[in-house]
Amino acid sequence: MTTLLNKKEAVIEADIVEARSFAADVLVKRTGTWTGGKAVLLDRRPRGERTEFQHRLRRHTVALHLEGANTCATLRHDRGSQRVTGSTLGQVMLIPAEHQLEGWSDYPANIRHIFQLLDPNMICGEAHEVAWLDKPRLPFQLDLADGTIASCMRALQTELDNPGLMGRLYTESLGNEIAVRIVRRHAAIVGPPTLARGGLAPRRLRMVQEYIEANLSNGVTLTDLATLVGVSSTYFCRAFRESTGVASHQYMIRRRVQRAKELLARRELPIAEIALAVGFADQSHRTRHFRRIVGTTP
Repeated sequence: MTTLLNKKEAVIEADIVEARSFAADVLVKRTGTWTGGKAVLLDRRPRGERTEFQHRLRRHTVALHLEGANTCATLRHDRGSQRVTGSTLGQVMLIPAEHQLEGWSDYPANIRHIFQLLDPNMICGEAHEVAWLDKPRLPFQLDLADGTIASCMRALQTELDNPGLMGRLYTESLGNEIAVRIVRRHAAIVGPPTLARGGLAPRRLRMVQEYIEANLSNGVTLTDLATLVGVSSTYFCRAFRESTGVASHQYMIRRRVQRAKELLARRELPIAEIALAVGFADQSHRTRHFRRIVGTTP
């Protein structure tokens, strides 16, 4: 089948063959990366009535079919028997690392997908923390039927469509939430979760808050904050929310808005400069968050 495709990539690393092919032209491609993860938003135009594809990566793939309804798809996982299914529009598919998926679908003239690629080492780390399991088994699933993951994927889509709208800390937090959700709900784990409870110790929380305050104009990442207090990203996300009542990216946006209010009151800088000074991508982003949190425009 792959000889019929106009474009095929193959990468050999160690004993793992990585292959990606999709019989469609890329119209728009947007990406976002963070430690242990990558998001890719693709708008494509199929080259024929049958769009054939092959997928095998060294990373776990979570894929959401966003636009362009198909009527059917024929799939084969790990060279097993063919499986015919209906429209995949709106479905979130999980393709485990090193597993192969191939087949074809009758996509319309324009289609849109978003993919999240997860480092297996990251998933292993999450699994070890949740259930002391070093190597979780992720099954291929045509549709996770998981509203939380679908919602996170659509939030990633919004961020990729509007770069800088919420920032890297936000996309990294979404990626972490998807990874944790997959481990807790969809990995083959025996026994109940063992994730420790409780927030950050007061000293650690103060360190994080002081770091955020000193870096409001910079691109703070989830990895930066977790490393600062010597915990995993998974633990940090949960513990910070438990300590403050909000997620770390929401806390940072609120602090940026508060700093902007203080600078506006001084009337020393133009509004556009204030937006950059507190870390917003531009004035429109600052205005959007300002209105949402304060209830009025600057």
